[in-house]
Amino acid sequence: MPKKILVAVAIFAIAFSAIACRRHKYHQPSTAADLAANVVDIASVALLKDDGGPKWDELDRRLDALFANNTKQADEAVVILVSFYLGEHECEEVDENLVSRGPRMIPLVERYLREEPSSLLHEYPRRVRLERETTIGHLEEDLKLLHGQSGVHQGKHWTETQDETIWQGRYGNCDHGYFVNLPPGVIGHGSHSPSPNHGILISTLNPGTTTEVTQNELRLIDVYDSSDASEIGSPEKYVQEYDLKPGSTSEKITILERRNTKFRGDKALYVHFRKSSQHLASEIEELAVYKAPKGIGPTFYVILLRTTPEFYSRDHLLYLQVREGLTFVDVPAGECSND
Repeated sequence: MPKKILVAVAIFAIAFSAIACRRHKYHQPSTAADLAANVVDIASVALLKDDGGPKWDELDRRLDALFANNTKQADEAVVILVSFYLGEHECEEVDENLVSRGPRMIPLVERYLREEPSSLLHEYPRRVRLERETTIGHLEEDLKLLHGQSGVHQGKHWTETQDETIWQGRYGNCDHGYFVNLPPGVIGHGSHSPSPNHGILISTLNPGTTTEVTQNELRLIDVYDSSDASEIGSPEKYVQEYDLKPGSTSEKITILERRNTKFRGDKALYVHFRKSSQHLASEIEELAVYKAPKGIGPTFYVILLRTTPEFYSRDHLLYLQVREGLTFVDVPAGECSND
């Protein structure tokens, strides 16, 4: 081959290699922009084919790798990804992982509320770019949850009545590593000391009631933790054991939706089902999350809605608000405060 042609081929190869390295930074991502591009690169391809095929599997793999990365660069990359559409479920996972990283994310979220990752946004087609107003809405909601974790809302959130403990603004359970930011006007009802603190009930019939709420209510939200995780092992087995078995021979269970998912980056199962018997029908929505916090070991965290088919659509909206307020924190080695 003539020398001039060899030189031309070599120059072309070098140029192509440079472009490939620039467009495929995910081979060895190092900066926050590289880590974000690692995900957006494959998302832009996957969104062209809404078939749940291998490109989507690769997207999930790259997201999982980013979620497991706790460096400063990964923190910023997760915030950057809030500006992109990666798929409905994947966007939910990004928000959940952002919040699960805790109050250290507050400065980054505040920064990207003021500015957007313009240079990276301009590299990608419109199908993966969220409108700025949408991104701001997500970041503002994430910031509110992070402030709740950091204790910005100071003051006592609980009061003991004759029968129970009622919670306003925020439910706290630092011994088991979780908090729930409650919507305005919503009251959580927990056990009275010295009984153990393992969760709250919320009446969906009257969310602001300060009178006692019990498991006998037909319409309620139940948020609780369970130490059965070490014995049962998975959210699927837990839900099957405790919630998907008929209570009698006449009771029928109809599963409306069931899927494995993640919540705040942790393994979870979501199930929506209906129980019906001769005289009563109830509609149930449940998210069971598996975590293994240091100090207390494997634990299930469950948020459950039980209502009637007639009021499901209305009660479901409150359920989503309460579920969005559920966040996890590290379990302290010593004493802690739920105030």
